[in-house]
Amino acid sequence: MKATKICLLISIVLNFYSYSQELIEKSEKEKLLEARIPTWVIPVLDKVHFSDTYYISDTINPFYLESDFTGDNVDDIVLFIINKQNNKSGIVIINGKTNISFIYGAGKDFGMGDNMSWVKIWNVCRDKSITSLKDGKVEMNFKNPAIKVVRNESIAAYFYWTGKKYKTYNQAL
Repeated sequence: MKATKICLLISIVLNFYSYSQELIEKSEKEKLLEARIPTWVIPVLDKVHFSDTYYISDTINPFYLESDFTGDNVDDIVLFIINKQNNKSGIVIINGKTNISFIYGAGKDFGMGDNMSWVKIWNVCRDKSITSLKDGKVEMNFKNPAIKVVRNESIAAYFYWTGKKYKTYNQAL
């Protein structure tokens, strides 16, 4: 009888725990940030269970960038994100036409480590080329806008679309 009550109690506790986990909602901050991004983005993130591993961060201003990075005449979006398991920062780039997402940093190596916590400045680089600050010569050409993240006074990284994937280009400043 006592064992049956204990089993019943354990069963109730486990069922309640499972039910309560389903009811846990996103934080108010997460809801506010999601309310400020284009509405088409949330279903894309939900489809890949983004919020299981990452959350959108507003530690950098603006907290998202928007432009046609792929040259398909549809705006794409870039969000600054944090990995919930390891607290590493990164970006997610979401293609507006195909709804495919690409994650760099946030625990995934992108050529400059797997953490972008050092990013304090970022922007959309709409210039078609990058010129060297030392000699004014063209270092790199882009077909479409690129995402520029600044590491410090001496280096920046550009994420640009090749036609099939994103690549990075590091520039000495």
